[in-house]
Amino acid sequence: MRIYSNTRFKPKMHLLSKMLILAALFTGPLQVFAVAPVAPVMGESDKAFGASGHPYLLFSPERVNKLREQLKNGEPGSIKFKNIVDKQVDGAEYYGFEAKHVAFMYPILGDDKYCQYAVASTDKLVTLEEQNIQTFVDGGSFKVLAAYDSFLYVGKRVGGVAAVYDWCYETLTEPQKTRWIAYGNEVLFNLWNYKEASWGGRAKKGNGYATGNPLNNYYYSFLEATMYFGLATQGDNLDAGKWLSYFRDNKVETQMLPKFASIKGGGSAEGTGYGTSLSRIFKLMDWWENSTWKKADGSILTGEKLYNENTLARESLDYMLHTVVPSLKYLSPLGDHARDSTAGFYDSHREYLLVLSKLYPDAPSTKAAKTLLQQGGYSSMGKYYTAINDFLYANDSIKAAPLAALPNFYYAETVGHVFSRTDWGQAASYFSASIGPYHEVHDHRDKNSFVFFKDEWMAYDQNINTHSGIYQKESIHSMVRFDNLDNSDPYQGMIWRAPDPIVHAVVDTPEYTYVSADTAPLYEDRKTKVNLVEQYKRDMVYLKPNVLLVYDQLRTTAGNNIQKTWQLQSPFLPAVQSSNKVVFQGGASTMTLTSLLPAAPSYNTVSYLDSIAKEKYRDAAGNLTSGYRLEIPMTGESGEFLNVLDFDQTLVSATISSHTETIIAVTLLYKDNSQQVVTITRCCGGLTVE
Repeated sequence: MRIYSNTRFKPKMHLLSKMLILAALFTGPLQVFAVAPVAPVMGESDKAFGASGHPYLLFSPERVNKLREQLKNGEPGSIKFKNIVDKQVDGAEYYGFEAKHVAFMYPILGDDKYCQYAVASTDKLVTLEEQNIQTFVDGGSFKVLAAYDSFLYVGKRVGGVAAVYDWCYETLTEPQKTRWIAYGNEVLFNLWNYKEASWGGRAKKGNGYATGNPLNNYYYSFLEATMYFGLATQGDNLDAGKWLSYFRDNKVETQMLPKFASIKGGGSAEGTGYGTSLSRIFKLMDWWENSTWKKADGSILTGEKLYNENTLARESLDYMLHTVVPSLKYLSPLGDHARDSTAGFYDSHREYLLVLSKLYPDAPSTKAAKTLLQQGGYSSMGKYYTAINDFLYANDSIKAAPLAALPNFYYAETVGHVFSRTDWGQAASYFSASIGPYHEVHDHRDKNSFVFFKDEWMAYDQNINTHSGIYQKESIHSMVRFDNLDNSDPYQGMIWRAPDPIVHAVVDTPEYTYVSADTAPLYEDRKTKVNLVEQYKRDMVYLKPNVLLVYDQLRTTAGNNIQKTWQLQSPFLPAVQSSNKVVFQGGASTMTLTSLLPAAPSYNTVSYLDSIAKEKYRDAAGNLTSGYRLEIPMTGESGEFLNVLDFDQTLVSATISSHTETIIAVTLLYKDNSQQVVTITRCCGGLTVE
């Protein structure tokens, strides 16, 4: 027998709870996370807490009391959300506002108007879905909303129905309960049993997309629908226990937790846009802890802290903080950013930090997160449909701490994201590199690329200015691009789910951050196993505060006309100053490129305006930019690029002082007459800075 115990979770036990436990002791094995209330919670108007045992989802006594206390004390986020809900009930029709957000207020205040609105709205949805299913049965097109886009919105649809069912249970009619349960059961069966899926008896197989991938944002929607519906309909739905067991034992225990445990350093391979969907699963863990599962054997399970089963949630708090650039306006633009291609700090990032702050209220990073939100001007959610997070995850009780308490360096090893800055002031310089695997569809082909921020973006990903925010190819990243000139389509790109790159070194000291990786394995064809890129080893040395040295060693298979092109993406127009020097003048800072290899570089400038981009990003002076790509092409089977980037013109010169079969050394002379010699071991990662 497995026992999921939690000795710190000790809610008050009501009489019915005690009776159920005593019954279980005499009738069968007891499997306990912790004991949850199933009798009414005393306090305000407790009509939601009837003899039925509802609500089972989220509203533990502690949670209800805390939310009520926030309203009594006039906590701004709580008052704001209540006012939004009241206006929605009065006919405001806010975009994206869900019925469950209205129903959420009923267990807290007990005002019938909340359930009258939420139940009517939800019943309208279920009726529409019943009609959609019947239309399909009658031979029409398939338009079931819950199944749209491979069930992406099933958490919103079925999960929303479940929340209203649970929180407004006492106001539902028996026919409504029957119909809502039938709808939810059919959707969930077809989601998880996609090969045998049918709607109203008419077969329609699904594709099973992401049903077994705990690193995909779709998966979190699937779990949300399953958990919510199982919890909400227990006692009425014969399949409720099945859904809960499937959620906890099949998906969480055998898929999600092992996968999460394998991730070192937190974060998501989907990046800082779609990757914020992790907050959805962290929120799910919070709700699970505060919910009640009355098993058929009489045991009552709840209070389980899934977020403490491994380090992903805790480390993801640190990860998210380090993705934010010194100005606190943007994040390192990793992966797709469909909502806002500029990778600006948004409600989803605030939600991410708030949820994790709730889970780890005493963590030093939580205190720093509060400071970041305050200093960045993110004191509240900007959208009506996200406002619930300011109520549910208010951080008023958390004491802020200086950002300077955080380390200046962070490496999320599994996803392969590196972040380094000189300090946590807004004038700091900031370097980030992507050297991880390429496994997720919202990830980018940006491995061995970098970005650099100094007062503004100086070197960035051109995805920032694209129309869609989901342009993934190598051509928009600061990296080497391979083109097979023997083919009509010369693109020779990274392959999704190819073998992982080889990371030789990630080192941080007070003087420098050093990153060395070979991403050649990412170019191997999954079917043929052919890889024309034999070596793409890049060494990046961020010499704090204002110099970045980038050394590339490249080799492609003989007999193939593969061109190598070194790329530097910037918001600012490159101005060639000499045979090996290019200057980028920003709104507040200057970036100077000195090319040391090849000895006689050829520069080419590509403007993105009127192609894939439009003017979106504003520099430090407020000017709109559309972006440019500086290219240095190279032919031949093997070759080297060596480039030095100087920010704010601190260098006088950069020269190669040694170049042998085993090492390459660069001597840097600064304007203050100081000197550094940077020596890189050509094989397998090695660095000295003198």
